[in-house]
Amino acid sequence: MKFSIILVLTAISQLVHAQEALPLFLKGHWRIEGYKNFEQWDVVSNSSMKGFGYSLSDNMPVISEYLDIKIENGRPILIATVLGQNNGEAIVFQGSMTNDKSQIQFENFDLDFPQQITYTYSKDSLERLNVRIYGKGKESFLKMSRLNSSDKKEMEFDKELAEKLGADDYGMKSYYFVVLKTGPEKNNNKEFVNEAFSGHMANISRLLKEEKLIVAGPFGKKL
Repeated sequence: MKFSIILVLTAISQLVHAQEALPLFLKGHWRIEGYKNFEQWDVVSNSSMKGFGYSLSDNMPVISEYLDIKIENGRPILIATVLGQNNGEAIVFQGSMTNDKSQIQFENFDLDFPQQITYTYSKDSLERLNVRIYGKGKESFLKMSRLNSSDKKEMEFDKELAEKLGADDYGMKSYYFVVLKTGPEKNNNKEFVNEAFSGHMANISRLLKEEKLIVAGPFGKKL
C-alpha cells in the first residue's frame, strides 16, 4: 500500500513539475500591436501547449504558422511549422524559462534567422507580451497585447466540442471546396440531360444525409 501511494505521489509530482515548466502566461489570444496579426495559445495537457499565428485578410483568418510547446526531460521545447517555409518541415527550438516564470527563451543556433525567440510577459492594465527575435546580427521586436477578455470563454479551446465536430488539436477542421465547370460541349438530348441532372441531385441528397456536404448550388453564370 505504501508503495502504491509513493508511485501516485511521484506521478502527481511529475505532472505538476511539467506544468510549471510550461509558459502558462502565453495562454490566450494576442494581437501584435500595429499589425493585423495574431497568436492564439491553449493548454492542451499538463505537458503541452498548442498555438498558431494568423493574419486577417478581408476579415478572414489566414494561418501562417502552427506552434507546439512540449516538455521534454523537464525542459520546454518549441516546435514551429511555418507555412511556405522549410518545405513544410517543423523546426525545433530548445527553451528555458526564468525563475519568476515571466520570460521564456527558445534557441536554435543551427538556423540563420531566427536563432532566438524570447517572450517576456508584462502584466499591466492591458497585459502585454514583448517578443524579441534575433539571429546573426539581425534583431526585431514585437509588442503583443491580450485581446479584450469579454469573449474569453468563446476563445478558449473546447476539447469536447472539437472532438464532437471532428476537429484537430488546434480546434480546426479541413473542408474541400469543389467547383464543377460547364464544359464546351452541349448535349441537346433532353432525356439524357434530365437523367444526368437527376443523378446529380440524388448524389447531393445522399452526401447531405451522410453529413459529408454542408452547402451546394450554383453561385455564378460563368467561371
